[in-house]
Amino acid sequence: MKHLKIVLLILPCILLTQCVNEIPLEDNFEAEMVIVGRLLNDANHCEVRIQESVSLFNTDFNGIENAVISVFSENTNGDVLLITNAFSEGVNGHYTSNLPINAVTGYYYWIEILLDDERSFVSEKTLLKPIVAINSITKRIDIDNYSFYDFIFEDPAEDNNFYLLHVLFNEELTTEISSDVVFNGSQTASIELQNYDYNRTVLVSAKLQNINYFTYQYHLNLRSQSNSNNGDFSFELLFAPPFVNLLGNIIEKNTNRRVLGVFTVAYTFEMSETF
Repeated sequence: MKHLKIVLLILPCILLTQCVNEIPLEDNFEAEMVIVGRLLNDANHCEVRIQESVSLFNTDFNGIENAVISVFSENTNGDVLLITNAFSEGVNGHYTSNLPINAVTGYYYWIEILLDDERSFVSEKTLLKPIVAINSITKRIDIDNYSFYDFIFEDPAEDNNFYLLHVLFNEELTTEISSDVVFNGSQTASIELQNYDYNRTVLVSAKLQNINYFTYQYHLNLRSQSNSNNGDFSFELLFAPPFVNLLGNIIEKNTNRRVLGVFTVAYTFEMSETF
């Protein structure tokens, strides 16, 4: 009787094992489109990267060839203008406008993209906000010899502003993002960065951009993805599965679905000082 019970317990396990089929994860993989573009006054050209993920377990990306890219603007009168659709194609899905683009404060800008397979994408209209200048850079040292740098500027009042700050401490790049929730409208708004100078002279080169909400949120999510990759900001790892919410302001027209990436329009203010 005891042997019979053991057989009865084992038999269902064998039957269940035989009924389970492995479903390859690759069969359920759906390629993700990644579009990252920018129109900045310091570059003057519109730059766009168009790529597509290869597979679930591969961090490589296929550059999309033969894309047709158009840059549009809407002026203060509501007139829509085609700025350019002449782009040079580089390697691995990199495109650069052939002619410089002189963006105008108060105008809206966006891109439209048409691929060989008839898929089309459009970014949301993005307002080019006025330039925000860094008025000064100050430095203080704490008891542990860490240096704290404050980048001081005047935050425009009566508007929600978002900032992207790139700083080179000699050759070491640091990036910070901030909203004006704390210092809205302040004439002495500041973003603080920490650096260990090792008792040496430091050339501080800063670039401040007044960006839109989608670009701000995109960089917040990039930071989250980077933290999960031990601080690695390489393009392949940032967009490697599993994806965090790296959806920005670019939409596939046919599906009305947001794709990974963002189109940024911003003025860049640059300032350097030696400490």
